[in-house]
Amino acid sequence: RRPLFGSFSGEIMVIGVLGDGSPTRVSAHGRRYATMPPMAVEFFFDFSCPYAYLGSTQIEALCARHGASLEWKPMLLGGVFRALGTPDDLRSGMSTGKQHHNQRDMLRWDERWQHPLNMPYAHPMRTVAALRALLASPRDRGPQAISALYRSNRVHGLNMAAPETITA
Repeated sequence: RRPLFGSFSGEIMVIGVLGDGSPTRVSAHGRRYATMPPMAVEFFFDFSCPYAYLGSTQIEALCARHGASLEWKPMLLGGVFRALGTPDDLRSGMSTGKQHHNQRDMLRWDERWQHPLNMPYAHPMRTVAALRALLASPRDRGPQAISALYRSNRVHGLNMAAPETITA
């Protein structure tokens, strides 16, 4: 089994499974914890982030394989960028080589997981309307709504800020 990686109080933890199937974790300092409470994953995402889209295609199966609960945490990455003084378009601060590397990296993950990934015509895009639509949807329909919104944009290239895309 493959270990999961996470962070706990600034200390990197490797979370895995012992040979007998019981959960374990090992701290960065080598301390082993043989048992642990049920795992919970909070998946923070913004619809504008291509890496979040790719992660969203894998997170449910990953949690299921490891017996972890999943809580989807939508957010506005642009607000975080503004608070940190980061440009909305991260590419503007990257060299041409770094931009090409990021594009190739995303396409490698796309190929590995066999999920189409198209960069929309307007990137980064405003995702406030999509986020509001998600938050207004019934909670038990959240994962389906997230998948549909991502597919409309990342697979079909539709404008996620357009009302006709959000209501479809």
